[in-house]
Amino acid sequence: MLPPVDIGQVVVLLCSGMLAASTAAAINTDYVMWDKYDALLRSFREQSDYYNQPIEGLDGFPLPDCSKYENVFEFTCDVETSTRVPHSAHKVRPSDISVIGAVGDSLTAANGAGACFLPSVLREFRGVSWSIGGNEEYETVLTLPNIIKKFNPDLRGYSTGYGDVDSNGAHLNCAVPAARSEMIPGQTENLINRILNNPHINVDEDWKLITVFIGGNDICRSCNNRERSKAVNYVARIQQSLDMMMDRLPRTIVNVVGIMLVPEIINLVSLKCDILHTFLCPCAMYNTEEEEAELRDLTTQYQVLLEELIMSGRYDTRDDFTAVYQPFLTDTLLPLDPEGDPDKSYFAPDCFHFGIKAHAMAAKELWNNMMEPVGSKRSSWEFDEPLLCPTEENPYIFTNLNSGSTETTFSNDRTQKAHKMHDDDIDNSTPFLRDNNHLNVLPSLFIMRGLIFVMFFVFRVKSAENDYLFNYPDRGEWSKLMAVVNKMSSESNDDNHEITEDEDPMDCRLGYVNEFTFDCPALPSSKVPSSVHELTPADISVIGALGDSLTAAYGMESCTMQNLAIEYRGRSWSVGGDEDIGTILTLSNILKTYNPNLKGYSVGIGDGPDYEGANFNVAVSGSKAEDMPVQARELIDRVKNDPEVDFQNDWKMATMFIGTNDLCQHCFNENKYATEQYVDYIRQALDILHEGLPRTFVNVVGILLIPELEYYSTPKCDIIHSLFCYCAVFKQGDETRELWTMTRGYQRRTKELVESGRYDTKDDFTVVYQPFLEETGMPFLENGEADGSYFAPDCFHTSSRGHAAGAKALWNNMVCIKEGKRVISITFVNPSLGILVSPFFATVLLAYLPVCMFIFLPAYLSVCLSVCMSVCLPACFSVLLSE
Repeated sequence: MLPPVDIGQVVVLLCSGMLAASTAAAINTDYVMWDKYDALLRSFREQSDYYNQPIEGLDGFPLPDCSKYENVFEFTCDVETSTRVPHSAHKVRPSDISVIGAVGDSLTAANGAGACFLPSVLREFRGVSWSIGGNEEYETVLTLPNIIKKFNPDLRGYSTGYGDVDSNGAHLNCAVPAARSEMIPGQTENLINRILNNPHINVDEDWKLITVFIGGNDICRSCNNRERSKAVNYVARIQQSLDMMMDRLPRTIVNVVGIMLVPEIINLVSLKCDILHTFLCPCAMYNTEEEEAELRDLTTQYQVLLEELIMSGRYDTRDDFTAVYQPFLTDTLLPLDPEGDPDKSYFAPDCFHFGIKAHAMAAKELWNNMMEPVGSKRSSWEFDEPLLCPTEENPYIFTNLNSGSTETTFSNDRTQKAHKMHDDDIDNSTPFLRDNNHLNVLPSLFIMRGLIFVMFFVFRVKSAENDYLFNYPDRGEWSKLMAVVNKMSSESNDDNHEITEDEDPMDCRLGYVNEFTFDCPALPSSKVPSSVHELTPADISVIGALGDSLTAAYGMESCTMQNLAIEYRGRSWSVGGDEDIGTILTLSNILKTYNPNLKGYSVGIGDGPDYEGANFNVAVSGSKAEDMPVQARELIDRVKNDPEVDFQNDWKMATMFIGTNDLCQHCFNENKYATEQYVDYIRQALDILHEGLPRTFVNVVGILLIPELEYYSTPKCDIIHSLFCYCAVFKQGDETRELWTMTRGYQRRTKELVESGRYDTKDDFTVVYQPFLEETGMPFLENGEADGSYFAPDCFHTSSRGHAAGAKALWNNMVCIKEGKRVISITFVNPSLGILVSPFFATVLLAYLPVCMFIFLPAYLSVCLSVCMSVCLPACFSVLLSE
C-alpha cells in the first residue's frame, strides 16, 4: 500500500512534478527519473546525445553561457623556476609540476559550473573545475591548473571543455558525478592507468600533483546506511587509494582536501532549493535538532580522522611521494550577500553544486593552502584574501616534512569529540535509517508506484491471501511488456530485436569468455568413500540444483531486454554443463575435470524445469522458499528414476539457493515471508533430502544483499526492478531498515540451521552453508560506476560473467574449511581459481578436526620421503664420487 501523504507532501509532489516535467521537456526526453541523482545522470547519458553536444537551445538558438566569471584576483607572484629537477617531494616548486590530475565527485567533474538553467546542471563543465580545469588562462578562468600554468606553461593533464569522464577533454580528471568514497579506488586505478599510458608523460621523471576530494555524497546518504558511511570506512577507502598512488606513482604530491560542512545547505532556502535538496542530499533535509547534530558530528569525524591519516607519517616514508591535508573547506560557511542572506551566485541552479564563482574561490583557497605551512593552514574561505605567492624563504609547496610543524587543524576538544564518537560507534550490520516522520515520498516514487501497480495487474499478476506475486512471463508476454517499458523509458533503440522461430537464440550471446584459469591438481580417488567427510571432487558422480531464476539462468545470455525471458540452464553457475571449463565456468564443468562421467547437469536452453536438457536442475523461475520442499521431492524422483544413476552408491551433490523472491515480495505479506517461516521451508526441504537421498553433499548458499540493487539504476532498469523486486526499490526509512534486517535474518538463521548438527547424523549425508554472497556488494568499474557486465539487460539477473564469478566463489567456499570460508565478497577480479589443498570437500565436522593434521600428515611425509629419495640421496652420492 502507498504510505499516507499529508498536505505538505502533496505540495512538494506537485512542485517537484512540475520541475521534473519542465526539465524533461527541456531536454527532449519522454521520461525522467528523479528518485536518485546518480540515476538521473546516468539516464541522460544513455538516453540522448544532449549530454556531450554543443550548448544550444532546442530550436537552434544558443543558450546563455554562465561559465564566465571575472577574475578579480590579480596574479602578482614572481615566477621562479628550479635550476634542476628536484629529487625530493619536499623541495618541489610550482614550476616543477609537469602533470596534474584529480579524483572525486560532481564537484570535481564541475556539474553545473556553467549552467544557467536546471537541465544544464547535468552537464560536466570540466574545463573550469577548481582543482583540475584548464580552460583558457588565469586572467579569465581561475583554476588551480591555470595558476600553475603561470609557472609552467607546459603543464599537462588538466581537463578542458565539457563532457563525462570518458570525453576527449577529460584527460586526468577522473572524477565521476554522484561518486562516494567507495568508488575512489576505482577512479584512482583509472587515473594511474591514464598516466602510465600517456606517451607525453614520463612517469618516473615528471612531478605530478593530484587532488583528492570526496565525501559529500557519503554524508548525504549516511542516514540510509550507517555501516557503509562510518568515518573509519570512509578513511579506509581513501587510504586504499593513496596506497595505490604511493606504490605506482613516483614523484607525486597529493592534495587531500577535507570535506565541507554539508549540513550548511539547509540554510540555502527557497521552494526550488528545498525540493532539489530532498533528492540531492536527503539526509541533510527535514532533520530534527538531534539528527542535524549527528550529521555535523559525522562530518567532523570524517575531517579529523582523514587529517590524522595524512599526518600519521604513512605517506612520508619515501622522498619522492607525499600527501598533504588541505583544510580550507572544513570550517567554510555559506557566503552571504550584502543583505546577509546566502549568496546564491556561488551556486549552480540546483542550489547544491558549485557555480563558476565558487569554483574560482575554491581554486584560490586550495592554492593558498598549498602556500601555507602545515599547522598554519586556514580552514575556511577568506573571500577578500589575495592569491598567495611562494617566497624566497619558502619557495616550495608546503608538505608535512618541510613545514617544521606537527600541529593539526582541529582543536583538541574537537579531535577528542571525534574520537569519542568513533569509539562509541557500535558495529551494527543493520543500517541506521531516518524515522517515518520525514518526507519519504518523492515525485518519481509516487508516480512510479502507481505505474507499477497498473502494470502488475495488466501483466499476469494474481492476488492470493493479500499476496501480490509477479509471475515470470513467457516470451510473448515479455515482448508486450518490453514494448511498454521501452516507451516509458525512451530506450527502445537497441531493444527491438525479437528472436524468430528459425533463429538460434544463442546468436544473441554476450560473447563472455571464461577469464578464470583452473590450475587445481588432479586428485583421483583411490576408492569410493563411505563417509561424506572423506569426499573428493572425483567422487561426485551426480549433480543437481534447487532454486529460482538465478539457478535457472534466466536471461543470462540475453543481449536485449526483448530476449530476456529465456533460461540458459546449460550455463547456470551451480549446475550447468555446456561445453567445458575452458569456455564456460560452472561448478559442473569444474567437477567434470575430475570426473568426466558426471551426470545430472543441465544443458542447452529451455523454458521451465521440464524440458529434456534440464536434467537435475529443478529450479523454477519465480520460486520462493515455500517451493523448496516440492523441488526437493522432484529432485529425488528424477535421480531415483534415472537409469544411468546408481541411486544407492553414486555420490551426489545438490546446491540450494533461494530467498531473493521472498525478500522481493516481503512487503506484501510480512507473516508469510517472516524469517522463521523462510527457515522452516528450508528445513522441510533439507529434511526431505536427508531422508530420501543417500550419499549426498548439499550446498546451501546464503542469500545475497538485495538492497544493493539501488546502486545500479536507470529509468528502464528501475521499472524492471519494480516488477521483479518491488519491495526493494523506491524505499526509504523503515522500509529499507526492514529489508536489511530480514536479509541478515535470513542469512543468520539459515546458517544456524545448517550448522546445528541436524544433518550430520548420518555418515553418508551432510549440508554445508556457503557464505560467499553474504557481503557481496555491487561491482564497480574503474570510473566508479556499477559494472553492468555482471548483469543481464534487466540489471537484476546475472549475466554469463556473473554466473562464472558465482561458480568460482562457490567452488572456493567448498574447498575452504569452516573458519576460512570467504564471506567478504565474490571478489570481482580475475584471480585464478583456488587451488585445492585438502583432498576432501570441507564439511562442518571436518572443519573441527585439529588443523586437519590427520589428513595432511601422511601426504606431507610421503612427499618429503619422495623428495629425499629422488633428489637428496643422488646429490649426496654425486658429491662423494666427485671427491
